[in-house]
Amino acid sequence: MRNLIISSGFILAIFCTAIVAETKHYVVGVEEFDYYPLYAFGKRDSLSEDLLNAFAAEAGITFEYKPLGINRLYHELLVDGSIDFKYPDNAYWGGNKKEGSTVLYSSPAVPYTDGVLVPKANKGKGLNSLTRLGMPTGFTPQSYGDLEKSGALTLKRHYEIERLVKDVMLGKTQGLYSNIIVAQHLVDTDYGSSLTYDPDLPHSDSHYHLSTIKHPNVIEQFDDFLKNNPDLITTLKEKYN
Repeated sequence: MRNLIISSGFILAIFCTAIVAETKHYVVGVEEFDYYPLYAFGKRDSLSEDLLNAFAAEAGITFEYKPLGINRLYHELLVDGSIDFKYPDNAYWGGNKKEGSTVLYSSPAVPYTDGVLVPKANKGKGLNSLTRLGMPTGFTPQSYGDLEKSGALTLKRHYEIERLVKDVMLGKTQGLYSNIIVAQHLVDTDYGSSLTYDPDLPHSDSHYHLSTIKHPNVIEQFDDFLKNNPDLITTLKEKYN
């Protein structure tokens, strides 16, 4: 009987070791921006990281987040293949960088609106009130890009949202094009709610997706996770409000 107990314990130990060994580890390339509360990988907890971690825990996998600049992020996904996934991603992002590559996207994960925040006194004045507009590096919305090409608008780009907010406050630009949740959170927290979103100016409504070239099976699992947890995004929004 003692030998049987030892043997059973030995078999159980091997079984547990096998489970640990089979836990799959993936590298997710993420934007290095502090885009709190939506994402701020490597800097502080955020809605997106909580979402991806919840999925990974349920799927029995682990995610390692690798913050990268935008150009490097696309290179490691599409050329090097040194990352397994990109987040956030969208089929409309990246321009010609994705040509010749088959990128797979998850179902819509996190909704977003990119738009313009202006001083409260300037809300509703229209496009003619803008001659200089700030936006994060990597952003080129078509409507504003066309205005830049025509010479009607100067776009001032920077990696840090806070710097772009300060430019509006100092009168160096008349507005800031960004994710409105991210920019408004910063303004409300540190700048006395002095800027506000102007929905009458050109804006974009879409979603963040998880993307990959190599792991369609994980994308399918993530889609199922999103479908089976319809209230999770609402819960996370309330957490990070």
